[in-house]
Amino acid sequence: SPVLAVPHFSGAISCWENGRESRGTLIGLTLSTSPMDILQSLMESETYEVMIAIEKLRTLGFEINTLRVSGGGSRSSWWMQLLSDLSGLPVEVVDQEEPGTFGAAILAGVALGIYSSVSEACKTLTKVRRQYLPSSHRMKVYAERIELYKKAVQTCMQITRDLL
Repeated sequence: SPVLAVPHFSGAISCWENGRESRGTLIGLTLSTSPMDILQSLMESETYEVMIAIEKLRTLGFEINTLRVSGGGSRSSWWMQLLSDLSGLPVEVVDQEEPGTFGAAILAGVALGIYSSVSEACKTLTKVRRQYLPSSHRMKVYAERIELYKKAVQTCMQITRDLL
């Protein structure tokens, strides 16, 4: 998108130091900016936030090989492909309309001894509806944009501190 969004309209996730103090903004608006430009920038920025969280988890020693997603956002093929492209990981959309309820049922099954672990229950009960594989070309295209996004967040957080 020609617009860069910082989607911290109620603060940021924990990956940002003092993230709760962050606020949202849209950068690059012009008179020709379309609603689709803004929507795309918001979807891109939410994906950048996921990438930053993945980076943080990896620095803490977590190994991430696949992203499994569910819920409303997983219905957007464009967004799921972007997530795969930026992360360099396969993205699997699971076939669950109510992931929260399903998760509670899995935990209950483990507590009752029906399954020996959450992992076993997930392997048994979860079905992948669709898979997205990464495109290295798009990953390269967005690499600079992610760095620009990180700078924008830091700048916005500084401006917010100065305002308060």
